[in-house]
Amino acid sequence: MNTNYKDKKTISGNDQEAFDEFLAGKERWNAYVEKHGDDTEVDFSGVDFPEHRKDVDEMYRQEGKPFDFSGYKFPKKGNVDFSDANFGKGDVNFWDAKFGKGDVNFNRAIFGEKEECSDQSSVNFTGATFGEGNISFLGSGLNLCFCMNIPAKFHLIY
Repeated sequence: MNTNYKDKKTISGNDQEAFDEFLAGKERWNAYVEKHGDDTEVDFSGVDFPEHRKDVDEMYRQEGKPFDFSGYKFPKKGNVDFSDANFGKGDVNFWDAKFGKGDVNFNRAIFGEKEECSDQSSVNFTGATFGEGNISFLGSGLNLCFCMNIPAKFHLIY
């Protein structure tokens, strides 16, 4: 039986197929997102990313190797939710990521352990493109240090 991805209105971190595509890299993730409708939601709320790394050993997870989501594309209209997600130790890179017109939620997300904003910031959104929705980092304890492409109707909540 073939899956009709256009009927799936949420890409969830609880769905093993979706999560595997996400961790496989931008080419596979971007192709996976293209299979879904433009108004599909992405819900990775509460995901503990370090716990889902299958291709690395425990030492790799403990040392805090970076998560690299550079160039990842998200649905054109749907909301994206990373609230309460744990990205673990080390840097997180959303360099040149493309978010659609919906809201983007990083409320209470954990981005490593670094406290100072520098060239080696623990989270990087340089060149990221956001749509018309709200972008929220409430309760993340994050020092916001990034550059991103934003439209005129941009609302950053932190």
